[in-house]
Amino acid sequence: MSLVLSPTAAHRSTGTRLGLVAGLSAAAIWGAYLALSRAGMAAGLDGLDVAALRYLVAGPVMIAIVLARHDGLRPRMTVGQAISVAVLLGPPFVLLSVGGYASTPLAHGSVLVSASLTLGGLALSRRLALKEKLGS
Repeated sequence: MSLVLSPTAAHRSTGTRLGLVAGLSAAAIWGAYLALSRAGMAAGLDGLDVAALRYLVAGPVMIAIVLARHDGLRPRMTVGQAISVAVLLGPPFVLLSVGGYASTPLAHGSVLVSASLTLGGLALSRRLALKEKLGS
């Protein structure tokens, strides 16, 4: 006899709240990144400056999180794949997107950057780095 436990209503409600907070936080962080990158460009920074600021802050923070939770993380990719994704999607993305703010308004950048990030990540995961198949 097997016993299947379904999540309680309180557990589902907590998960829903956590998902909502995570989604709103991601939207706020993404919006702030776009606006602050454009403000940096208007103040005289170039794409390399913004990329350096982004990775010199985010890199150590992410490494600290990964090291602190080493037993709770189960990566689905090898170290080589992770490095290729970080190198191919990281700095080129920042340099192209922030560099574009020198000649385009923020509204254009917000649409183009989001779409190109999605399509670039899909292409990279499908063909180059992870060799994943599309579909369910």
